[in-house]
Amino acid sequence: MNSTENSSTWNIVEWMADGEPTLIFDGKKPRQYVSIRRREHYRQLDIDAAILDAVKAAVTSFERVEQAVTVKEGYPPLQLIADPILGPLGVSYGAQVWIGPTDQPVPPVRAIGAFEWDPATEITYHGRTIETEILGHAEPKEQRVSPEIFRHFEAFPREGELGRFIAEMRSNLVEHGATFDSRLTLKRMDNVVRQAYMTMRAVRKDEGVWMLRGLVHDISDVEKPQLTDTYDRRTARTTAALIAGDDPVGIGHIDFATGIVADWLTPPPAPLDGWLVNNPEFHQDNIEEMTAAQLRLAKAETTKEEYRAWVRFPDTDWIEAKFLLAAATPGVFGHGLIRVETVAPHEDRGDSSEQGGPLLW
Repeated sequence: MNSTENSSTWNIVEWMADGEPTLIFDGKKPRQYVSIRRREHYRQLDIDAAILDAVKAAVTSFERVEQAVTVKEGYPPLQLIADPILGPLGVSYGAQVWIGPTDQPVPPVRAIGAFEWDPATEITYHGRTIETEILGHAEPKEQRVSPEIFRHFEAFPREGELGRFIAEMRSNLVEHGATFDSRLTLKRMDNVVRQAYMTMRAVRKDEGVWMLRGLVHDISDVEKPQLTDTYDRRTARTTAALIAGDDPVGIGHIDFATGIVADWLTPPPAPLDGWLVNNPEFHQDNIEEMTAAQLRLAKAETTKEEYRAWVRFPDTDWIEAKFLLAAATPGVFGHGLIRVETVAPHEDRGDSSEQGGPLLW
């Protein structure tokens, strides 16, 4: 170890699942779940052990840990700080780590937030910092649905792969602690575009329930926002707005592997606009037809499907809606567009259903 080296910025260590904590940011660049022994500064076995102990202490105590670390006999000690990354639901997801001379000013911690996604409810639980520091919300919420989050995404290079990862997690085809990471280009509520890095792990809890835990770290100081993407969100939103025109329709981006409408390119009309902030509940009478239609698209047997279904939200009665799904990338792990609009009160339904709601409640 070079005794004159110093780390002037924070390293980030995640500990979202069992096993040894791993390094995901090394002062100036993202890292992919590497051992802390592979960091650039102060590589020494005693310091490695001290960092691991400090991270675990910060995560379990939810408090900052500060201690002196002996480098070598005859040399002044270093200052080691581990600041916990507080996630939602009373869990810490890791720690920011700084190490340097005791007389060196400690910089402010980096902007990083934590979340947990529940595949059963499709609700994302947010820690406070992801709402305020990453997304820029003045009034933070503890939970959100996918469209509320994806509306911030300008570029998500691995979006198509995430659906497959989630589908495999739901089917128990991944191991506890399985990883997924990607760069993100985000637009905050103040319209400032930032570059971020998202790091996730599939976590299987004691009762066998899967959760997806993640960290989103603002890296705009070391990487410029990257708007080139396999799925051009800006172009898609502009195109959808032109197609919709003045018609009362919503156009969204749907993932076939999960069936989740991640992003509304144009908002659904009232009362279907509840979909912007809530996950929909579909009537049981329509599930079989909807599943079959989506399966045909997923199997690439067709490129377009149309159907009608009853849907409701926490603050609405049942709403009859018309759906059109079109495949942009066919296949089980493909994606496409969904078009939704309400059925007019006296519009011909082509069947004998009652006008006031589904046949069965």
